Amino acid sequence: MAIRITGMNSGLDTDAIISELVSAQRTKVDTYKKQQTSLEWKQAAWKELNTKALKLFNGTLSKMRFTDAYSKKTTSVSNSDAVSVLTGGTAINGVQKLQIKELAETGYLTGAKVDDSITASTTMSELTGIAKNDSFSFSVTTNGKTTDISLNGSEKVSDVVSKLKKAGINANFDAANHRMFLSASSTGKDADFTIMANGKKGFDALSALGINTSDAYEDLANMSPEEKQAWIENETARRAQVIQSDLKTAQENLERINDPDGIKAKLFSQLQKQGYEDFAAIENAKSKLFDEREELEMWLKADPKNEEKLKRLAEVKKEIAPLESYLKEHANARGLENQIADYESDLANDNESIKKSVSAKLELAEKAVADPSAYQFSDAHRIAGRDATIVLNGAEFTSKSNTIEINGLTFTAKQETGDEVITVTTQDDTEGLYDMIKDFINEYNALINEMDKLYNAESAKDYQPLTDEEKEAMSESEIEKWEEKIKGSILRRDSSLSSISSLMKETMAAGVEIGEKNYYLNNFGIEAISYFLSADNEKNAYHIHGNEDDPYTSSEDDVLKGMIANDPDTVTKFFTGLSKNLYDKMNDILMDSNADFKSINTFYNDKKMKTDYDSYTKRIAEQEAKAYALEEKYYKQFSAMEVALAKMQSSQSALSGLLGG
Repeated sequence: MAIRITGMNSGLDTDAIISELVSAQRTKVDTYKKQQTSLEWKQAAWKELNTKALKLFNGTLSKMRFTDAYSKKTTSVSNSDAVSVLTGGTAINGVQKLQIKELAETGYLTGAKVDDSITASTTMSELTGIAKNDSFSFSVTTNGKTTDISLNGSEKVSDVVSKLKKAGINANFDAANHRMFLSASSTGKDADFTIMANGKKGFDALSALGINTSDAYEDLANMSPEEKQAWIENETARRAQVIQSDLKTAQENLERINDPDGIKAKLFSQLQKQGYEDFAAIENAKSKLFDEREELEMWLKADPKNEEKLKRLAEVKKEIAPLESYLKEHANARGLENQIADYESDLANDNESIKKSVSAKLELAEKAVADPSAYQFSDAHRIAGRDATIVLNGAEFTSKSNTIEINGLTFTAKQETGDEVITVTTQDDTEGLYDMIKDFINEYNALINEMDKLYNAESAKDYQPLTDEEKEAMSESEIEKWEEKIKGSILRRDSSLSSISSLMKETMAAGVEIGEKNYYLNNFGIEAISYFLSADNEKNAYHIHGNEDDPYTSSEDDVLKGMIANDPDTVTKFFTGLSKNLYDKMNDILMDSNADFKSINTFYNDKKMKTDYDSYTKRIAEQEAKAYALEEKYYKQFSAMEVALAKMQSSQSALSGLLGG
């Protein structure tokens, strides 16, 4: 850089001089930055290559080293509109006869239309006329489980929907069509559902909701005396078990509330400190505060900006909060105590009260079936859930879904066939086995070709990453070409790349012993083509004779397909052994972890690169600090010189004045 004479006193361009003096130090910074960028590009190249190598290792090789991967079969059917078939490795070759008698269906209930005025917010009291505090119940049975649903007159249609969902069935009230829609959770007979009232109030409520159908009642009423007695015993035992569980839960909740460290005790302790002696005092105080709050709110309606009353209202609400919390917990405890008493009463005397209730449900079913004028069912549409039924080779099979797995074949029934007999043909899938080997060779070729291309790349020793200043003097396309040149050669003659590439080539070229004979890829019509015919960096790729997608060998006899058809056992043993050998060799590299150089599951020295990258970051920071310090030093020196020159010039001017100059 040329030195310009621009100093105020010295006549020197001090900025340019200092920049020139510090340039050597700045060059060190740029050198380290370029080296770090090159390393960063090398890391990126290895990460990409490592991902591709791991894909071959974890995917294709991991699968093909086991014989199960070669047990490929295919199944065709004479009517694909009626059934589809997936073929497993254990399927038996042959021709079978299939009929689809019934498809699996989901249980549905489309409720009868209710009055247009009914909404999801309509209460049971409004719907049925029962009192708000009156209660009723009904039971839902699905998937072998019966759930009792209890409701009262104050609960809404939406509450019924929620409780039906909790019982295990899909439920919705369609306000636009004024109907309830119910369905089982899945297809099949076991997943179907029944809804049955436990008493006359529950019966009337279900009818008012439009979902009271006669099927469950008829099934119960039409049982034999022995079946009815067994049903009473089973239903009594079920309800007793549910009550026992509810009793235990209630006792645990009550114990939690009444515990000395429970919420209720803590709240009462706080209120005692405020002067409340007992429950009556707390309830009385709450009543007075409620009255005061109501009065304050009335005043504020007339005078909403009255600060005094607003302040007092806030204080009243704050005083009410702990009282309400305590009274709520107290009420919860009393409610639990009443529940526990009811549960214990139901369970007393050998469950007699439960058995009486169950017997009443049976009597209800008998009366409802015998006297439909007094017990009116809903005009609802019911579709029963059912299992799929197919006949294979004369044997009948059922399934809760339309997918049935039989002896290695998975049938998906799509339509009933009546008397039509479908032919199901299973045979070895030679094309599938051929395609699997072909895909393996293609994946190996793509990886080994890329490795050769990276290792044999042209030298770019005269190219280095550009600094920001150097980029400013170039166009974007020039920068891109420059960097592509460096990145393309970043793994040239890389030792790690050479090691894994050589290992893979040697393993693929080695034989696999089967019996007393060694087999090689060329025994199966798979080999590298002439060195002079192959493209650059594709000289280690393999080509399958007769492969229609390969222009080099498509005209050759297809040895591999012939071997698969005539000697599939040898094909399986060879490629199983070859895949295992290559998998094991690659695994040795992956598992060779070094705390200072590489991690497990990497084919390159990722740790060493990370350490070197961090080292460059440290060096760059140190060199930049040195450059800054040197720059500051020179600026101070030149500043001192300028000050000295200014003083000297001032002295000369004064002396000249004294001498009359």
